[in-house]
Amino acid sequence: MRRLNEKQRNLIKNLALEGFSLNTISKKLNLPKTTVYYWFRKAVGRKIKKVKINDNNKEKVGEIIGLFAGDGNFFFDKKNCEYRVRFYLSRFENNILNHYFRTIASVFGKNPRVYTRESMNIMEIVSKDVISFIRRYLIWDDGSKTQTIKLSKGLDELSPDFLIGITRGLIDSDGYVRKNRREIYFGTVSKGLLKNFIDYLNKLNIKFKVYRQIQSNCSTFFKLRITNEEVAKFCNLIKPIKSYGHAGI
Repeated sequence: MRRLNEKQRNLIKNLALEGFSLNTISKKLNLPKTTVYYWFRKAVGRKIKKVKINDNNKEKVGEIIGLFAGDGNFFFDKKNCEYRVRFYLSRFENNILNHYFRTIASVFGKNPRVYTRESMNIMEIVSKDVISFIRRYLIWDDGSKTQTIKLSKGLDELSPDFLIGITRGLIDSDGYVRKNRREIYFGTVSKGLLKNFIDYLNKLNIKFKVYRQIQSNCSTFFKLRITNEEVAKFCNLIKPIKSYGHAGI
């Protein structure tokens, strides 16, 4: 970060107190927003509510980690100097949205922002601490999160409640339940995440089959299928929100 002299620091604080925005001050003084932000915040305080992470409920923590691994992303918003973490859900599954809204709020002490874009409901929470928290449990290669994401620890290092939660989050994001049939599917392009899922099912003695599909970009999509009496065994423990209300489960 560029070092500022006292005159520059005071000028930033005075402009902030006069009501000028971070962007405006940055342009006026020809300084990067990342440089201005610290002294801007000193003057006007933190506008974004800081998260207060409560990780006592490992099952809820697991749900969030599973949801992010399945259908989440994050990026640094250079314009506003903010880390944005997003979770994507179908706009036609309000029961899942409501469940995970409450889960995120309970773990981070802050309600996510919810908005709709095309066929998706998006939950967004602005916090660097949240993505740092997620990185305790997941690892991935920069630029290829979808293909490389996986657990950062072995199953034996994670609590049973956490494993139930992450499996629920994975099904509710990257899985689906066939209506009126005893079938549950989980799909991913990450070999590592697939292995995590398979290892856990083996630990539970739940039978499954895995299919491979070559996509248009030549990558491999893995689809895991659970059927018949194994579905009831799976749902009685994991209780994915997508299974509620479906016949035969």
